[in-house]
Amino acid sequence: MSGSPGGTSRSGPALALFLAAVHVALAVSASIDRSATADETDYLGAGRWFLETGEWRTTAASFHPPLSYYLNSLLLPALPDRVREIGPDPRTGAVAYDRRVGEEILYRSGRVPAEILLRARLPLAAASGLLVLLVWAWAHEWLGRRSAALAATIVAFDPNLLAHAGVVATDSLLAVTYFAGAYAWWRFARRPTAARLVVFGLALALAMLSKFPGLLLAPAAGLLLAGRLVLDRGFAFPARLRAGGRLRRGPVGLALAASIVAPSAGLLSWAGYLFSTGRIVEAGVPHRTIDRLVPEALGLRSAAYSLAEAPWPAPAYVGCVQNLIGHSAAGHHAWFLGRTSLFGWRSYFPVTLAVKQRLAALALLAAGLLALGGARELGPGRPEAMLPPALMLG
Repeated sequence: MSGSPGGTSRSGPALALFLAAVHVALAVSASIDRSATADETDYLGAGRWFLETGEWRTTAASFHPPLSYYLNSLLLPALPDRVREIGPDPRTGAVAYDRRVGEEILYRSGRVPAEILLRARLPLAAASGLLVLLVWAWAHEWLGRRSAALAATIVAFDPNLLAHAGVVATDSLLAVTYFAGAYAWWRFARRPTAARLVVFGLALALAMLSKFPGLLLAPAAGLLLAGRLVLDRGFAFPARLRAGGRLRRGPVGLALAASIVAPSAGLLSWAGYLFSTGRIVEAGVPHRTIDRLVPEALGLRSAAYSLAEAPWPAPAYVGCVQNLIGHSAAGHHAWFLGRTSLFGWRSYFPVTLAVKQRLAALALLAAGLLALGGARELGPGRPEAMLPPALMLG
């Protein structure tokens, strides 16, 4: 099934580009005649809103990071003056973006709503085409040109990906950036260099800015790293902050690796929030979490209060995490197989996987896992080989 991972014929990249173009064309053609979905006005034009007003106290910013918002705003016209002047609701302290801004942009901007919607959808469809190229690149580097061609073809015509690529939302972009981050980590694990670690940090930031599950890349990489250290004692880290450098194993290597990833991921993430700063908690009021967790001894609680009330970078991101934690704790009304619940069911994910995933895709996944288990050079001794099936199931 594999070709030589080392060789790249001219037809390989050309095929990948062709399949990516077909994927984008299919997504765009399907979106042209599709009316706005229920939640597209929650996101439409939010990036332009942040850039032109600097106002982060919105429902859009409280549920998702801004990268997809910037993308869907690339081709949109400037906001009308009356939209830029919309302020937060005095009762909630936030702008109800979907009702007050998103609907204004879509229906009352003086342009045909179908044109506005298509302009917002096009950049996200184009970004989805990058996933085809990434899948081809990873498969080619790992398994060869024939496997790359097959994998890219499957992705290009995947109905689930095509459906999400044609709407103004956050899911398709997360698929691209999360996959890019996993690919960057896999390349680092195969040949550790400082440059590849920086690339992983940047990809991690893009995943974090796409949707909050992108944060899972960091602990996933840590678990894979731990598995690699346990199962493959020959693993080494980059030793100096230069491409090609090698670094010692153990805690020192781990610390240096983190010191490379954290600044690159942190700086790009902060840039995504336009280098904004602000408090993440209200000053001068009791904070029950701090009071419960931090003792008063040695001034620890006072120091915790001072730290929490100081200006933080990207406070909207922290506020969004807090909002999602609170939302999860309170529960969310859901329906499944004739039942309702605030906190879901353990059986939901296996049932949904079996019903929503194509049988052919599940069969290919099973065949791939069997192939990995039987290939000594790709099997259990190389934990990063489990990334592709983990990505699919995730």
